[in-house]
Amino acid sequence: MSQMLRIELLQAMRALATVPENLPGSIRRRFRLSHWGDDLTARQTWMHAGIAQFEDWLDQFSEVYELAVDFPAWERVAALMTRFHLDSYDALHAATAIEAGVPTLATLDADFSRVTSLNIEVVR
Repeated sequence: MSQMLRIELLQAMRALATVPENLPGSIRRRFRLSHWGDDLTARQTWMHAGIAQFEDWLDQFSEVYELAVDFPAWERVAALMTRFHLDSYDALHAATAIEAGVPTLATLDADFSRVTSLNIEVVR
């Protein structure tokens, strides 16, 4: 996985927490998300829970590699965005995997299936 995945996770966690329609009321109440703007503890608890769930999710794989974003991968991003109609972060993940010689990329996002140079495993 690209190091950017951890940053994307944090952004997704924030987006989930700050838009009431994104989550069931029971989760919003459990984590006190209606107090997001004025309660540091609510924000910390929510983010820590998301990070812990992510780490638990990673544990299901026999091997996980965290790859640094380097210049050759960055150069490949535009080509992948153009050829496979990917968002920039998705293209960055694919480019990093390709540059590192990763044969299989596990993802939750079926958009990666368009990248023909990678074996894509969509996990649910």
